Amino acid sequence: MEKEQYTRFCIRVKGDTALFTAPETKLPGERRSSWYPYYEQLKNMIQAIYWKPEICIVVDRCRIMNKAVFNTSGVNEMEFGFNGHPDGHQPVAQTLLERVEYIIEFHIIENTSSFAQGRIAERVKAGGEPWNRRKYEESMKRGIEKGCHRTPYLGTCDCPAIIYPCESFSAGEGYYDNTSCDIGLVYHGMNYPEQAGDGIKPAAPGTVERRFTHLKMENGVIEFPAPADCEFVQTIYLETPKKGRGRA
Repeated sequence: MEKEQYTRFCIRVKGDTALFTAPETKLPGERRSSWYPYYEQLKNMIQAIYWKPEICIVVDRCRIMNKAVFNTSGVNEMEFGFNGHPDGHQPVAQTLLERVEYIIEFHIIENTSSFAQGRIAERVKAGGEPWNRRKYEESMKRGIEKGCHRTPYLGTCDCPAIIYPCESFSAGEGYYDNTSCDIGLVYHGMNYPEQAGDGIKPAAPGTVERRFTHLKMENGVIEFPAPADCEFVQTIYLETPKKGRGRA
């Protein structure tokens, strides 16, 4: 059986600012962006173009077009720790990327989790159609050409993005086109029980998982491994596991 062929979508993304942070690097009172985008945050941004629970977005690679330039400023954010600030706010230092631009290539796969397949089965039972790759890919193409379903963000809602169609991943000249480096072992993304498919393993019920992998940039391009190919996974329990009773 031949491997299913996916339609590869290519988009160009621009933004005045970006804030790419990983859960384990966020510090109290400080937010600092990575110089490159994380897989999970690119996936979330693409879902603003078009998304249904029956599909999963898979980011293949990202080309960094502009030089990484940082700007640090102070902002006041809502305080949730109740540390005694009379106005309910606390000062936070944030370091953002400025004038970012990326070319991103991605594709769509079927969500094979029990949650998504249950939705499909209910739709078919009610007289609807089963999973239709062509339909979802055409909807994604229209979203890229005519506008997103919701506002896309570069890491946070404070950093809106503008998405354009892009005919070729190699289009234009990028600042890092002749630069390669070893990024190291870094945060990749999250696994959820409701998402599974070709190259995506679901987390166990009642948990989520953080993925970590080794990344490199080759001539300005970061090739992302499939979520299932990430080297390290950290399990986070959403509920405290109940201890089993010992035998008498």
